Amino acid sequence: MIFQDYCFSCSYSLSKYTKVSVLTSELIEPFVRRMAKNPKGRLTKADYAQVTEINFSNKGIVNINPLSKFTSINNITLTENAIIDLKPIAKLDQLVSLQVQSNHIKDLGPLSGLIQLERLNLSKNNITNIGPLKKLINLQRLNLINNNISDLSAVSDMKELRWLGLNFNKVSNIEPLVGLKKLKVVMLTNNVGLDYSDVEELRELLPNCMIECN
Repeated sequence: MIFQDYCFSCSYSLSKYTKVSVLTSELIEPFVRRMAKNPKGRLTKADYAQVTEINFSNKGIVNINPLSKFTSINNITLTENAIIDLKPIAKLDQLVSLQVQSNHIKDLGPLSGLIQLERLNLSKNNITNIGPLKKLINLQRLNLINNNISDLSAVSDMKELRWLGLNFNKVSNIEPLVGLKKLKVVMLTNNVGLDYSDVEELRELLPNCMIECN
């Protein structure tokens, strides 16, 4: 079952322009009940397990605590909010796609165990340390554009990566990318301190990869 913000428009008159700040159980439960066909009884883990996709973008959301109940969720989109803390999704180990660009995220520790992730968008946040992503070796697409990242060592074991966005960071050492032979696109524009000769060398080592760099 797909759980998107417009579902609340039907049952809770929450329009696409409504800002909720806290993603409360009171907002989520009516939808889960409808999906589980459980209008009055106590909601169970099996009821929440029927929801596989959540999309709440541009709602001003800060608190995502209720998401911890969606243990079978595969796709979460929470773009353009005000989220800082990702701890509520730390145990959602069925996640394949997580889109949380344009928030206020700094700590990636809660993502360290989400090893099923294939697509991760963390662009436009406050990230300096991507070390907690080191074990996410199934990632195929990783967007880190517009953060404050300088150390790329955590991506060196992400052998499945096809697309890597690093524009507008502080990257100067791109050696960790050398062994990522499946890369098709790397975006390196506007990284202060990046030596263009290193970029040319990377192009030679990854001839099938389009490397964008100003």
